[in-house]
Amino acid sequence: MPQTIDQVWRDYDVDGVPASGNHNPKKSEIRTLLKGIQGGTDSVAVAVTAERDRAHAAETAIGIRINDVEALAATGVRSPKASVRLLVTVNVNIANALEAGDTVDGIVLVVGDRVALTGQTVASQNGVYIVQASGAAVRATDMDTAAELVGAFFSIDAGTHAGETWALTNTGTITVGTTALTFIKSASTQPVVSEVATARGGQASLSAKLGTMEASTAVAKALTQTDEYAWKDYPPFIKRVLTAAGKSAVVEATTAYGAYITSDSSAVSPIPTSWMLVWVVLSQSNGQGFAVGAPTTIPPTGTAYMWNGSALVAIADPTAFQGQATSNNGGAWQALANHLLREHGIGTILVNAAVGATATADEWSETGDLRAPSAAAYAAAKGAAHVLGLHIIGEVAISAIGESDAGRIDSGTFVIADVKAASLDAYEWIGTTMGLGDKAPILLWELGVRANGDSAGREQVRQMQHELVAELPNVFFGWTGGRYAPEQGGLRQVGNASETHYNRKFQDQAGESCARIAIVRGLGQVGVLVP
Repeated sequence: MPQTIDQVWRDYDVDGVPASGNHNPKKSEIRTLLKGIQGGTDSVAVAVTAERDRAHAAETAIGIRINDVEALAATGVRSPKASVRLLVTVNVNIANALEAGDTVDGIVLVVGDRVALTGQTVASQNGVYIVQASGAAVRATDMDTAAELVGAFFSIDAGTHAGETWALTNTGTITVGTTALTFIKSASTQPVVSEVATARGGQASLSAKLGTMEASTAVAKALTQTDEYAWKDYPPFIKRVLTAAGKSAVVEATTAYGAYITSDSSAVSPIPTSWMLVWVVLSQSNGQGFAVGAPTTIPPTGTAYMWNGSALVAIADPTAFQGQATSNNGGAWQALANHLLREHGIGTILVNAAVGATATADEWSETGDLRAPSAAAYAAAKGAAHVLGLHIIGEVAISAIGESDAGRIDSGTFVIADVKAASLDAYEWIGTTMGLGDKAPILLWELGVRANGDSAGREQVRQMQHELVAELPNVFFGWTGGRYAPEQGGLRQVGNASETHYNRKFQDQAGESCARIAIVRGLGQVGVLVP
């Protein structure tokens, strides 16, 4: 057995016995010792090198994934396409290898199958193709133009890549058939066995694990503010707590008059005891609720009113204001009223002063012709509510405007500075009219995108809206979905290139969104009641 360092370099021939004489190490002992040290050092070096190589490989893989994610983020992935039947990552002869009856990735193709090609030798050929009865496959019509390709992603139904989602990473200008197209896997629904086992936590199934978790948290949920609005910044006079059922909520608020109100949505009475006044002002035709198709469900009788110019009547399609037509199935305000009733047991009083093609810096300006009748409608509706004994516990103003401002910017009639100054002046007027000053909650609909795309004026108005929300403590976004209307089927007239009006689906979304923000920002904000 090789000697240790202490043994080779001991002081005496017999360690610890001076009488045995000084010890002189032998060369053979020294060589054996050094060879052992060298062998150990070499082993450590090999291990360090191997670990370094593994770390480098991991770093490279992470770097590649980060680059993929950054590339996806840069495209602004936003355009989900119809799923494809299968995806092929190797070169395919498009002219004759994707015909009906051909077998690709274990799948027998049929006419109409969508096949994604991501590994073509000529990368400009990558894309989604439709299988024909015979001959060359053709590009899918929803992915054969640059506008349709940018930000596109799709899922795979069958084959090797079933359950995965792939996305296009190109961010620059695309010329179909010329520009190399790069697709990457962005997600997968295929389960990882070890991860599923860990998630089960010893339970027989994920469902059983979830059941155990729900049972253990049921009581805690009833005592905490863990509902859909928990992330909101609640004003101090609002308290929302889930009941033991984990669904119904109680809203408590103190109004400007010190009255204490409780509304429990777990037992909504036929007639609400608390009401929210919603003044749709500084708006255009979208604020009227122009939609087509079946109308949004009308709230139960006695739970929502609207001002029709002379009285409060059951809410239905928005009423004409200043001679504007209302031959539509409006959705936003019925949806808002339904949400307030369903979720909070609160009734709605709607004062809809929305009109057609009007501009902030013109018809709604101090010298315009819309402020006076709109303020009169607001005051009259509030007075009528008081006469009927409707106890108002909160108020909001909602503004859905910007199309005309943007159009006049594009034509050179206005500049954005004029529109912003007019908006600030109009918001001050709204606060004064409501008797709340700069505490009046004003909810904006972010200006949407037309069917044929954006314009410089629209982009400027949208940027201005974001600036106003950031700069003013009482101005909030009530809804920001309009920019996605063209690509998500939210516009009223399909095929109309200049269409800006929303259909029922988007009207409903807007109303629900405004209801959520109105609860957070409007409860407790009540101006001086009209005698």
